[in-house]
Amino acid sequence: MTEITDYLNSKTCPACKGEKHPGIILCLDCWGKVRGTTKEVLLKADVFAVGRREWFYNMLASGWSLEEITLPENSPDYKREAIKHRRTAPGQEDFKFMASVPTRIRRRGRR
Repeated sequence: MTEITDYLNSKTCPACKGEKHPGIILCLDCWGKVRGTTKEVLLKADVFAVGRREWFYNMLASGWSLEEITLPENSPDYKREAIKHRRTAPGQEDFKFMASVPTRIRRRGRR
């Protein structure tokens, strides 16, 4: 099975095998053939966005035409994107210290 990042980073459209820009779901010709409600669902930005796009690409790979594909907004089959906790990355401890130093002291030290 192809990963979703392979579809998004590639320069070939998964539907017609034509050219598309990386980061875009489909080429412009194929995007015009997709139903309006399916477009809205694909462009919705939430924790299920990656799961919906993966569902869409799997339907394309299994032979569905662009006009036939409809995606429910919320489905139990969609993968939920992992929400990561914000932790301090190695090397960012200095930034925490600098944030606690008053601004005028930081300005003098940079000269």
